[in-house]
Formats: sequence, C-alpha cells, structure tokens
Amino acid sequence: MQKIQKLKALSKIAVFLLALFSGCSNNTGQFEDINSIAQKLLVSEKTFLAIDKGFSLERTKAILGRAAQHEFTVLCANNSYTLISCLISVGPSIDDAVYLSLLFSSKILIKIIELPRAEIETYLVQGTPASRIKSWDVEDTSYINKTIKSSEITRDQIQTYLADLRVNRIKGVNRVMPAFVLTRYFDKMSSRLKRDYQMNNDLFQKYNGCLAELGMTNGQIEALYGIPLRVVSTKSGGKAQIYGIDRELQVNPVLHFSGLAVVFDAQEHVTAIYSGAFFNDDWKKL
Repeated sequence: MQKIQKLKALSKIAVFLLALFSGCSNNTGQFEDINSIAQKLLVSEKTFLAIDKGFSLERTKAILGRAAQHEFTVLCANNSYTLISCLISVGPSIDDAVYLSLLFSSKILIKIIELPRAEIETYLVQGTPASRIKSWDVEDTSYINKTIKSSEITRDQIQTYLADLRVNRIKGVNRVMPAFVLTRYFDKMSSRLKRDYQMNNDLFQKYNGCLAELGMTNGQIEALYGIPLRVVSTKSGGKAQIYGIDRELQVNPVLHFSGLAVVFDAQEHVTAIYSGAFFNDDWKKL
C-alpha cells in the first residue's frame, strides 16, 4: 500500500531532478553509474507486453529480470496467490514510469491489474491537515482480498494506457537551476547516492519475497534471509519476521525497497509473505 503513496509523492529525489545538469560536474561518470543502477529496476513496454496469461511465475521473472518486484504470496480460498509488480518505462525520467501488477494462482499468470486504492486517513502536521495511507495489522488481509478481486486489464487496454501516459505525462522538472549550485551539490553527494542506489538494488535481491514458499519452516526462512530485523507476535499465536534496514536510503521513492515480512503460524510454518506495496513501514517500529 505504501508504494502507492510514494508513487504520488510530489517531491523528486535530487539525483533525478538534477542529473540533467551533470555534465557540469567532475562526477559525470558517477551520475551515469547511478542511472545504470536505477534502470535495472525498469523494463520497456515491449518487454512487458511479451508476457501473457498462462505464463509461469518463473518464466515471467526470467523475462522481467530485476524489475520483477514481489508484492505478496498468500493462501486464499485454498488457492496460493503471488503478486509481482513491474515498473514500466514510458518516458525519459524514472518519474514518468508506471507500475502494473501481475497476479498468479498456483504460479500461473491469471491476470494483469492495477492496484486498488488504499484506505486513506487524515492527520495533522503542526496543525495542518495531511493525508496518508492508513496503517494496518500484519494479519489484516482485506486489501489483499480486494487486490485479488481486481478487474483484469487487457492487452489492448495496457497499450492504450501506456500510449496515453507517453503523450500526457507531466514533465515537472525545473530546467533552469544554476549549474554551479548543482555542481557543488553533486560533487558532495554523488558518492553517497551511488552507494545508496547500489544498496537499494542489493536489498531487492537479498530480500526477494519470491524466494520464499508457503509452508516453509523458520529454519528454511532464516537460511534464505538471515536473522530478522524485528519479530512481531500475531494475534493468532504466530509471528511475523521483518527484514530490511532501519535507515532511509536516498533513492527515488518509486524505486525504494520497503521491506519484507514473513508470517508464520503457531507451528512456525510460513502462511504469508509481504513486500513492496504490501509491506507496512510501521512494522519496522514495533
């Protein structure tokens, strides 16, 4: 759910706002490295449209490569469901890209969807009303059920949708910022940005939810992912192991690794795996 909020964020991470001017800097090579790292998390429209209903999860992941981002794996009405999402490039900027999600039943693709709208709550920031996605419990499956029931997007609808986005996308970039300001900023920040982008990509690989399976034991999960960042008790007598890092990385919000939650029953067998938009950042704080 939280990725939906991040995708709509008005702020842009500096490397994507300012790298337009990177030729003025001595660190042009580092900017190119950052962009190369980021682009690994995107696919072209042509690549995405090579996928069709009936494809296996493994075949789909092989086509999408690192751009395949796990969202959830759950058991619902005696069927196992896995959702992965993919960021599709529709313009020159990362912020022009769009997410579409692919739903698998028993590891066979059954439909492509857009994530439904999450529940929003209002809160105050220094007396000023603001909105955010409402926090949810690790055993709350209402949004997952809503997602599984989402309407399918057809191939023709996807092509029309992406074509409209290319035509109507909002540039939203101020191209007149003084180059000397940009140069000083990136001379100072480029090394850190590159490290953060590389770490972000590494986290996607290390804590890839597609590696886990329903029914796995605690020992099997820790063999995959190591010692968890947090362990949260569930109301049903089980637990959720939370994986990720505590600090925020300086990367574009649409590319940001959120975390991984593996939920166990009282017998310590996996009953659900959550990441991406279905990972709640609040779980890191419990």
